[in-house]
Amino acid sequence: MGTRDAESDYMTKRIVCLLLAASSLALSAASFPDGRGMFERRLGMFVHWGIYAVGAWHEQERMRLGVPRAEYEAYAERFAAERFDADAFVAAAKSLDADYIVFTAKHHDGFCLWDTATTDFKVTRSPCGRDVLKELSAAQASVSPCARHPGRRAGE
Repeated sequence: MGTRDAESDYMTKRIVCLLLAASSLALSAASFPDGRGMFERRLGMFVHWGIYAVGAWHEQERMRLGVPRAEYEAYAERFAAERFDADAFVAAAKSLDADYIVFTAKHHDGFCLWDTATTDFKVTRSPCGRDVLKELSAAQASVSPCARHPGRRAGE
């Protein structure tokens, strides 16, 4: 199995684990005797993702494994995110009846998953080359109104 296949396989497994965890919460929410969902349908999907996926570990890889900063930051040069699909994330959240998605936009490693003028350590300077948060916002806006601004879609 090539490195790219291994990375894709690992990412797929992580997403499946997240979906299973979220679906178990959704099932427990449906079991409340008064018919209300998880604390008044406050179920959400938390997506914790970044360049640490390249190393197939997690964001504490540098600290726990002693990975040198330069080696870790080089993950950005390999961060292709070829299988990232914002519509699929939103569809998964909707299928779980999640009211929101929390997406780790910038972890303590400093890598930004959106296009920003403040740093070059960002997704649009990686092989991915796409603003994944903008895509996620657009996908969400296409299916759900913005709760804070009636009459508008999320992301407007």
